[in-house]
Amino acid sequence: MSLATFRYQAVDSTGARLRGHVDAASQAAAVGALAERGLHVIAVSARTPLRVRGQEASLRDAALGLRSLSDLIGAGLPMRQVLATLRDVAPSGWRALLPGLQSDVEGGRPLAAALAAQRTGMTASSLGILRAGEAAGRLADGLRDAATDLEETQELRSALRSALAYPTLLVVAGSASLGFLIAVVLPRFAVLLDELGQALPRSTALVLAGAHILSSLAVPGAVLAVIASAALIAWWRMPGARTTAHAALLRVPLIGPVRLAAATSRSARALAMMLEVGAGAGMALRTAADAAGDAAIGGRFRAAADMVRDGRSISRALHEADALSPMVTRLARAGEEAGTLPAALRRGGALASADAVARTRTITRLVEPVVVLGFGGTIALVAAALLQALYAVRPT
Repeated sequence: MSLATFRYQAVDSTGARLRGHVDAASQAAAVGALAERGLHVIAVSARTPLRVRGQEASLRDAALGLRSLSDLIGAGLPMRQVLATLRDVAPSGWRALLPGLQSDVEGGRPLAAALAAQRTGMTASSLGILRAGEAAGRLADGLRDAATDLEETQELRSALRSALAYPTLLVVAGSASLGFLIAVVLPRFAVLLDELGQALPRSTALVLAGAHILSSLAVPGAVLAVIASAALIAWWRMPGARTTAHAALLRVPLIGPVRLAAATSRSARALAMMLEVGAGAGMALRTAADAAGDAAIGGRFRAAADMVRDGRSISRALHEADALSPMVTRLARAGEEAGTLPAALRRGGALASADAVARTRTITRLVEPVVVLGFGGTIALVAAALLQALYAVRPT
């Protein structure tokens, strides 16, 4: 059952007036939860997360804000002073969010939940890493690792944007040129040849026939696209849809290994953090599942937690559940046998992160030649059709 956030005003047993937020399934459930705390409820209302001009903070701002929080908390400052100081050092994208964040924290919400309620730009995986650090009692470390995850995500996105800039420009310019040739130039040659009583060259006729088929399918195709999008959105909202989709992506060549490496990096770090503070293996694995950022990988970690409960070692359970990349699985096994499993997981997480970046850059380097060759072949076909139509224009 999904939970909503409610703002409340209440009075405690000493008569002190309290304000804050509570997560509950309904307003009645929120009142009941507050009553169980021994509070006399004055008012309860649904709360809408604070928005900043309809946008959320960027990944860069989110990473900077988390690192600032990590440094302040790591210095041993109390949370109230941390949030007060953060007003002066936070990135610009965070400043409008700080009143809501401070209100949530002072109302008793955990920091990870308070950050999730605000539009701080954090991803699901970075929130999972932060929750792992919070559960382990190592909030500063969790904030730092979550910031690292955001920085790596930003690096991957920047690499993708840089690599895809030229292919995107080529697609836009090439499509416009092809559209003009097919929709304007070739039809005029066809009319001219018909007036001269000459047959249309085969290549020209082929291109024009293809254009006619595509144009006749434009409206039905748009309708089908809308229907398919609506069906996809409805399916995505069904239980288990996200896990099914993520599992399918893991099986896609090139894309699957990148997703596995990225999820391995996040989960391995979160698992290492939990084990370093002596958390139970089952709890550590379930916490790492939330940090994966991939529903299918998260399910594998939960399966591994069940295997550990049945008596298997952590590394064996991870291997049988296929929860980590093969390289990190081998490191985990060696680390467990040597008694240094957390360190091995941290080292494996760093290697998996580098592997994800390297694989992503390899994929982006393949995109440009594929696009160039595809459009080059199409343009060559249209150019041949145009030239044959041009040469066909001759007096009879």
